[in-house]
Amino acid sequence: MAGMLCARDAVGAEAKGGFEQRGYYITFMRMPTFGLAAWKAAVDCFAVDGINLLILWMAGGFASKKFPITWKYNQEHENVRADFAGS
Repeated sequence: MAGMLCARDAVGAEAKGGFEQRGYYITFMRMPTFGLAAWKAAVDCFAVDGINLLILWMAGGFASKKFPITWKYNQEHENVRADFAGS
């Protein structure tokens, strides 16, 4: 994805140690226009930043058989329409 700026690129330095787990917590439903290509670019950027942990909160971002109402609440979300997470 053109225009994606990685944190390391912004500060011009390598990540320093100090923490055993270094990563990101992403709320999937807060990014309604990020399609698969944008997510791949973001994850590639995270790798450049040197993460070893990614938490992706997916609540409401897939067609839940147990809780189908979550799908209905997010039916206008681009990733839900494309069934990004798969059924």
